[in-house]
Amino acid sequence: MASDRPNPRVQVATVSADGVPSLRTVVLRGLLGDGTPYFFTDARSRKVDHLDANPPHLALLAWFETTHQQFRLSGLATVHGEQAAAPWDTLRVSLWARLPPAERAPFFGPAPGRLLVDAPPVESLEVLPKNFVVVSLTVEDVDWLVLGPPHQRASFRKVGATWLSQHLTP
Repeated sequence: MASDRPNPRVQVATVSADGVPSLRTVVLRGLLGDGTPYFFTDARSRKVDHLDANPPHLALLAWFETTHQQFRLSGLATVHGEQAAAPWDTLRVSLWARLPPAERAPFFGPAPGRLLVDAPPVESLEVLPKNFVVVSLTVEDVDWLVLGPPHQRASFRKVGATWLSQHLTP
């Protein structure tokens, strides 16, 4: 999926504790070797609040214009912060190191979605803030759709270590 994406923006959906769905666009930062998708975000964001639920459900939608394919992935999310285990600890540091200063600055200001005020001055944008987290998705279900011609659709569900698939009507 990652190699086919000219535009790594995907949509992710979460559900609040009171059952309200929330959808937003994030930049898909990559896939682990086993296909686990991940992105980073601010730990103070609403999406992370939603992922504090038990279980922490997340849905991800990716559309590839050149191939007319849509992938809907769903499963359980994990938020990897300053206590992250390998390989997430190393990946978190690496992602931060590659961010330009303008993309680092918001992690030092007010929490996302809060009243816009002047951010306090930051001594250094080099320090990895604890609110910089990586979110991964352990995929349990995939819905694959090709918008023709011909239209095709299939679903894949992970049961234990096995993926079960079935062709569906588009």
